Amino acid sequence: MPTTTNFGLYKPANGEVGWGANVDTNFDTIDAVLSGQGASVGGKTVNIPLVGTFQVGSGTTGTNVTGIGRAPRSANLTECVVTVTKADASTPLTFTISKNGVSLFSAPVTVAAGTESGTEITAAGFLGPVTVAKGDKFTLDITSGSTDWSFSAQLE
Repeated sequence: MPTTTNFGLYKPANGEVGWGANVDTNFDTIDAVLSGQGASVGGKTVNIPLVGTFQVGSGTTGTNVTGIGRAPRSANLTECVVTVTKADASTPLTFTISKNGVSLFSAPVTVAAGTESGTEITAAGFLGPVTVAKGDKFTLDITSGSTDWSFSAQLE
């Protein structure tokens, strides 16, 4: 029986008859993976993560950002990647991201003053993996910074 290269899904041979039920099973598997539920396919666990990004144009202290808003589906988050667009030369940036009002970090995320534009940092202290339910609300709160900061924080 022929199968696909990566996940071992059933693939009917040319001229084969009676393959409908096997292809139907493939579609159920693909549907589960794309819905974010994950699945074991060909002995491999597959899960499409939820990715949400906060785009922050001004790192002013006290700014509350709701760029992601509510999660569109359930998923598991394993990290937060910060990409610096512009940094203040003398004031560090600190912030936290919360899910339903509870921080996802053991301590606020800190990015050093003068960090070079384009720098990507995997934020320390992420309390993952974090289970996300459809409708969970995410916010980013800046606790220290300035108008000279511009960055993105991506949950994956």
